[in-house]
Amino acid sequence: MSENKYLDGFQPLGNYALIEIEEAAEVTPGGIVLAQSSVQKPVTAKVLAVGVGQKNGLNGNLLPMNIQVGDRIFHHRHAVIEYVVDGETVNAIHEGDIIGFWRPTNAIE
Repeated sequence: MSENKYLDGFQPLGNYALIEIEEAAEVTPGGIVLAQSSVQKPVTAKVLAVGVGQKNGLNGNLLPMNIQVGDRIFHHRHAVIEYVVDGETVNAIHEGDIIGFWRPTNAIE
């Protein structure tokens, strides 16, 4: 879990989620150290908080988020919204920019 003090009790609105970006590998599995310019921006993250979802425009029913806290997501490379508050980085993403997710097998359902 992130040590970011701004996540304590924070509730994203609508279809937004707060995420912790997974760092890109700087060394290949074969042991080759990659130059900083060749390390691609990561596309996976861990979900730290989720909004309640959005209302259906036709009938006003709430459509809940498909992801949960603890899920790992695969997202579009440039979809993350990064905020810096008092020197702390907070990352958010809209659910529509998430390509897919996987849930840890030990998650409680």
